Formats: sequence, C-alpha cells, structure tokens
Amino acid sequence: MTSQQKPLTAAEIFTELKQIRAESSHINLAMEKLEKIPAGSDADTDICKEKTAAILQIAVARETTNQALIRLYEKMYNDVSYDSHEEESEVNL
Repeated sequence: MTSQQKPLTAAEIFTELKQIRAESSHINLAMEKLEKIPAGSDADTDICKEKTAAILQIAVARETTNQALIRLYEKMYNDVSYDSHEEESEVNL
C-alpha cells in the first residue's frame, strides 16, 4: 500500500471476498481440460497422467492463492474492526 492509498473499509473487504468466492473459472477450465484427456485403450497412460497432474497443480495453486488472500483480508478486516472499536471507545469516554 502506498502512502496515498487509504486502508480498505469493511465493506470493501467483503466485496473482495465475494469476488474471490464468485471466481471459479479456474476450476471450470480445469474440469473442461480433464474431460478432454483421452481415456480408453488408445490413450497413452503416461501422457494422460502427466496432463492430469499438471491440471491438478494449476487448480491447487489457484486455490492456495485464494486461501492466502482470504487470510490477508481477514487480518485487514480485524484491523479495521479493531480501529473502529477503538474509535468508539474514545468517543464514549
């Protein structure tokens, strides 16, 4: 974050989390690719295994990234929430 940017609000954090939840194109694409891998006696088993492993790696990497983003937004939300409670306490004094 640069010095010119302000911290995200709780509403903005929830919007970002909703976008992460809604974004599933990587899973859909992985499923499409898996469906196109040939099966049966004419398929090269080793090539099929390698393709499947590569598609799995991509999907897992994306999900890992999403989980890291969620943890980051959780920390940001906790900071915003803490700051908000702190300001309320100061006003009530």
